Amino acid sequence: MATRININGKINTEAFISVFDHGFLFGDSVYEVINTRNNLPCFLDEHLNRLYMSAKGIELNIPFDDEWFRKQIGCTLVEAANQESYIRIVVTRGVGDIDIDPSSCHSPCVLIFVTSARIYPFELYENGINLAVVNIKRNSKDSLSPEIKTGNYLNNVLAKIESDRHG
Repeated sequence: MATRININGKINTEAFISVFDHGFLFGDSVYEVINTRNNLPCFLDEHLNRLYMSAKGIELNIPFDDEWFRKQIGCTLVEAANQESYIRIVVTRGVGDIDIDPSSCHSPCVLIFVTSARIYPFELYENGINLAVVNIKRNSKDSLSPEIKTGNYLNNVLAKIESDRHG
């Protein structure tokens, strides 16, 4: 199970972002998750379209085109050499002043994270899973459009914590 992280075109086994990155400070980022089949990305065009739509929704300019993403995802998959992979693309606003004004951010950070895919046991498909209904609500679509996949995921984290408490 190999993990490779590609930041702005440079592939490593570990990666670090600045504490001044607005994705870290404010969740000012967008993302996509892609699984592979025969270690090729599934529905890559659709995922890239949605990534660009999400970025447009928060007025974030992604500095790379589809071809760049295809090449970098391909190189990162080769470096990871997994049988099947989980790919997570994150684009942050980048480094800026420590305030919510994004105008000080001039270079978005593009991270492509590739790790071995999680294969769920066949028994789960046969027997099902346990679920919990939690009190945590999704963000209102009037506050943050659910069509935009942003780094602001705290309500989901809190729902998972509550779900775990219920077993």
